[in-house]
Amino acid sequence: MLGKNIQIKRKEAKLSQEELAELLDVSRQTISNWELGETTPTSEQVVMLSKIFKVSADELLGIDTKDIIIDKVSKTEKVLKRQNKLFLGIYIIVLALLLGIGIYGFTLRDFTENNQEGIECKLNNRKYNLMISPGIVKKYNQETKKFEPYESYDYLWKIYVKETDISDNSVVYELEFSAGYSYKEALDSLNLTKKKFLKQGGICS
Repeated sequence: MLGKNIQIKRKEAKLSQEELAELLDVSRQTISNWELGETTPTSEQVVMLSKIFKVSADELLGIDTKDIIIDKVSKTEKVLKRQNKLFLGIYIIVLALLLGIGIYGFTLRDFTENNQEGIECKLNNRKYNLMISPGIVKKYNQETKKFEPYESYDYLWKIYVKETDISDNSVVYELEFSAGYSYKEALDSLNLTKKKFLKQGGICS
């Protein structure tokens, strides 16, 4: 879907692969690989493409609640896949929503009066703590066994997720995702996540 949309928008903009590659400071082969679906652009490159084509990132990505875009499966995500199928479904939906919201906005600060910076939800004998905060998003590095920055944004709101087994209070996993360019977008991401838990029969506070 993304590769096809890039090709369509490039042709509508009357740009060759070479011209688009020059605007993005990548090789022509990289553009070709994107359009063929062999590789995908980074979040930052998607934002740049949406500006060049004068469309929203959502439109370029073709995002809706049924379309899932996952770049790589980290070690932490593999642990998550071993959990029950119900939570896996929730995780995929949350990832898609966070990705769409994270690359769409362009305002840096937009504070609201009713700040809700964290929630705690319970579902299927598991407790989930979710918290938003400004900062660089980190991802688990299998080689160093640490969470390390993987995006180059100077200012980016993120959402931190920790799953705990209620029976023995052990931490199952910890993850961070892009949540937007402003406080408001991050807050919206958090509230959307809460709604997903409630829809699945969870309890949130």
